[in-house]
Amino acid sequence: MNGGRLDSDPTTPTGRTALPTDPKALLALVYRQSGHTPFGRDAAAFSTIRS
Repeated sequence: MNGGRLDSDPTTPTGRTALPTDPKALLALVYRQSGHTPFGRDAAAFSTIRS
């Protein structure tokens, strides 16, 4: 807080990477990081995003 105003920091937190802004690139990243489940890659992606 600064004089009653909430200041936000637009920088990326240390140790984390920025997410792609292109929807197709973001989905590809989620698919790569989510692995596989018996329910399919979309279910795995949903689980990854949810957590």
